[in-house]
Amino acid sequence: MTTSAGQQTLKQSLQQELSAMHELHQKLHDEQNALVDDDSASLTQLLDQKNEVLRLLTELEKNRFQLINEAGYRKDASGMREFLDQNAGTAEHALWQDLLSATELAKEKNRVNGTLIARKLAQNQAALNVFQQGSDTGSLYGPSGQTSIRSSPVKGVIVR
Repeated sequence: MTTSAGQQTLKQSLQQELSAMHELHQKLHDEQNALVDDDSASLTQLLDQKNEVLRLLTELEKNRFQLINEAGYRKDASGMREFLDQNAGTAEHALWQDLLSATELAKEKNRVNGTLIARKLAQNQAALNVFQQGSDTGSLYGPSGQTSIRSSPVKGVIVR
């Protein structure tokens, strides 16, 4: 069984995770706005910020697993479920439910952003296809990123 001090520590850990998840929500919201506004400078900056929040969430999850392990539960998701089953109605249980809901919302925001990115890529591909229409050379750029347009020497012209 967990001690009062241990539960308080787990409670604090869950509060930190929930706070970080809300920060991730904000980054995903900002990312969506930057995608809609075609603001590539903001997207680059947001990617770094979002990765930092994800790193923090990973650290907090490891910390949570360590705390439940110290309380006598397995150091994984099944240990967390067991802890919650034995501590229904506690602040930790409520925080966990909030964290699960916040995680689902973040997944949905990320899915929407992925859809926006896919749409932007399709638009860019369509624009490239317009440039390539009627070209005998086919693709403008090869897999290496180099142009595949080859110039052919002009025959019959002498330059002096």
